[in-house]
Amino acid sequence: MFEDPPDKGISPDSGIHSAENDPGDENDVHSAQTIISLITKLSPPLSPIRQRPIDKKAERERREAELRERERRTREREEAERHERLERERKEKEERERQEKEQAEREERIKRENERLEYERREWERKEKEREERERKEKEREEKEREERQRREREREEKIKRERELEEKLRKEKEEKLRREKEREIRKQKEKERNNSEKKSKELTDRKDRSLERKERTKPVDLEKSEASSTERKRDESKLRIAAKKWEMNWVVYSGLD
Repeated sequence: MFEDPPDKGISPDSGIHSAENDPGDENDVHSAQTIISLITKLSPPLSPIRQRPIDKKAERERREAELRERERRTREREEAERHERLERERKEKEERERQEKEQAEREERIKRENERLEYERREWERKEKEREERERKEKEREEKEREERQRREREREEKIKRERELEEKLRKEKEEKLRREKEREIRKQKEKERNNSEKKSKELTDRKDRSLERKERTKPVDLEKSEASSTERKRDESKLRIAAKKWEMNWVVYSGLD
């Protein structure tokens, strides 16, 4: 039998493992491949490695195991990514719900605040309207009272004025009546004085005429009697002139009053 020539390549049992013999993770596989590539570049060309059938079966099983491992790791990675995505979506949903809740609460607070402000505004307007209505009624009441006071004051002044006018009228009527009565008395007095004056003048004239008649019928009297008669006559004439003068003055005064 022919023996296999000595393998000058890298045996599976050597310290350096290829990517196909390495059951490690992907990082180890990549590191091994990098080392193999460097050795291959630095080493002289090697002769092909002959593998026994058992080695091919083991290699196939190893490859299948590696494939299953890669699939498992892929599934785990996908599951982890899916779990991470779901967790991220859950957190995003929670964050979104939290923000929506905060937004709703904020909007609710704003709504309640606006409702409170609107209520306070309406309440303030209501109170302000009531205050204005009270002030208007109070002003109207004061205006009515003022007008009533003015009306009573005017009535009182009118009454006082009428009373004064009546008093003045009565006073003037009384004064007029007294003046007329006085004028009548004065006229009567003047008429009486004039009649008396005329009577005295007539009596004096008659007396004088009788005296002359007596003188003509009788003898001349003594000188003393003649002087006494002359003095008495002068006195009577003087009284007559004074009475006539007084009557004329009174007549002028009362004629001016008429």
